[in-house]
Amino acid sequence: MFAPDVEDVFAADEPAPPRPAAGEPVAEEVPVSDAVLVLRRTIAALAGVDPVALPQAQALVDATALLRARTELDAVLLRRLGDVNTRQLHRLDASPTTSAWVRAQGSPVDAATITLAT
Repeated sequence: MFAPDVEDVFAADEPAPPRPAAGEPVAEEVPVSDAVLVLRRTIAALAGVDPVALPQAQALVDATALLRARTELDAVLLRRLGDVNTRQLHRLDASPTTSAWVRAQGSPVDAATITLAT
């Protein structure tokens, strides 16, 4: 089970991120990386395709590929959530824990997934 009072763990040569006051916005706005932007645009393009308009074989092949892509994306997300926890990045958004930060994002990611990631 994820413990809310996780020890601060930082690399010896890396300072802990600042801990803003609760509710205080992060001072610096950082855009998402190019790879994440491409992913979001691709998802938007996929959402614009009506699967019913596709030939049956194409619809099935695409659905299969999307299932595989989701599995791959879930693995990437686990790594990223583990990083948020390990480096205490949730503090940059004034969240006391990774779990609280995920909830604040409005994500449907459950506690078991966060535990697995951390």
